[in-house]
Amino acid sequence: MAKNNSDSHLNSTSLISETVSIKGDIDCGGDMRIDGNVLGNILCKGKLVIGVNSKITGDINAENLDIGGIVLGHVKITSSIVLRSGSSLMGNIELISANLEIEETAIFNGSCLMGSR
Repeated sequence: MAKNNSDSHLNSTSLISETVSIKGDIDCGGDMRIDGNVLGNILCKGKLVIGVNSKITGDINAENLDIGGIVLGHVKITSSIVLRSGSSLMGNIELISANLEIEETAIFNGSCLMGSR
């Protein structure tokens, strides 16, 4: 008999593929991976992964953020943020009880405010 799991959508990751460009704000209740381009603000209640060929122009508010591409905007993170090698973040970072990791060759141009609220 098949198992009925009405919460199975909570464990899935939303995907914006590299062929997609979005103009407008995104509100995601779980994890998300963006391999395309977004012009707008992003609210992600889970982990947000920005792919290496992606460009985000807008502010990001997420629990966890992993940047492989380009982000032009401010980010507010509650758990952890990683700027991967070759990535670029042009904007301020606000970390609330969070960890920050910047790999070699990543570019960060902005200010960082760390602390719990």
